[in-house]
Amino acid sequence: MASSSKGAFPAAGQAGNPPGAPLSHHTQQTKQSFTLLHDKNMLAPASASSWCPTMDLLALATTDGQLSLSRLEWNKQGGERENKLWSTNPDAPVTSLGWRPDGKVLVSGHADGTVVLHHVEDGETLHVSKPHARAV
Repeated sequence: MASSSKGAFPAAGQAGNPPGAPLSHHTQQTKQSFTLLHDKNMLAPASASSWCPTMDLLALATTDGQLSLSRLEWNKQGGERENKLWSTNPDAPVTSLGWRPDGKVLVSGHADGTVVLHHVEDGETLHVSKPHARAV
C-alpha cells in the first residue's frame, strides 16, 4: 500500500506504473509523494476492497470467494504489521463493499443480489436481505 497526505492507496498501477512495479519518478510529477507501507502476496486477486471511514480497517474480497477484514497496526518502532480480524467464505461472490458511517458495520453486495451486514469486530452476520434480482 502507498500513503499520501490524503490517505492510503494501492501502490501498484499508480501514475502509469505496471502492477507490481515500484513507484517511479513519474509519481513525483503529480506533486504527491507515496511511501510503500506494506507489501503482501495474495493467493487470489482482489475483486473488491474498501477502507473504513473511521478506523484503520481494510475489507478485501478475493476472486477465490474469501471476504476478510484486516487492521493495520503500528508498533512502537515505527513499523507496521497486518492483523486479520476475521474472514468468511460467502455463498455468492462479493461484488461490492461499503461501510456504515461510524465504521462499525461492513456491508457486502453479492453477485446473486444479496446484501449482507457484518459486525466488524467478529464478522458476525447482522442481517441478510435479497432485495435485488441482479448483482449488487
